[in-house]
Amino acid sequence: MAAGPASAAATGSAKAATVSNYSWGTPGYYSFVVPAGTTLMTLTGEGGGGDAGASSESGSSSGGTGGPGTLEAGSYYLPTASVHPGDTLGIYVGAQGGGGAGGSGSELSGSGGSGGAFTYVFDQNDGVYLIVAGGGGGGGGGAGFGVLDGGDRKSVV
Repeated sequence: MAAGPASAAATGSAKAATVSNYSWGTPGYYSFVVPAGTTLMTLTGEGGGGDAGASSESGSSSGGTGGPGTLEAGSYYLPTASVHPGDTLGIYVGAQGGGGAGGSGSELSGSGGSGGAFTYVFDQNDGVYLIVAGGGGGGGGGAGFGVLDGGDRKSVV
């Protein structure tokens, strides 16, 4: 699982059918000004994936896998009630979750993985979210079962 990318494609008028593509893949916040003459804008965003949970201390149980982020898209013919050429869009690219850090775990069990962050595109001029893509859930930690102290078998729940 990786950071959730975001992209925008802006298309000009029918006379000059120019398509410009913009893409942001590194987690963080970006600003984008809708170019003058834009008549159609297509936005795509994917939330950051959740990371896997950690294995149990004994290695007898592996952690669960993290879930993928959701994929969202939207197209807007401009001008619309919410988007106009010249508007500034705020774009937040969500990061992947951190491995084995979501839960505390115990002496034997592994901790759960952290969920991924959401990705969104927001029109700063009028406060409208254009797309929001949720992050994936983190995987569960491995269960703690193992042999302790010279062969005494003990399970930890």
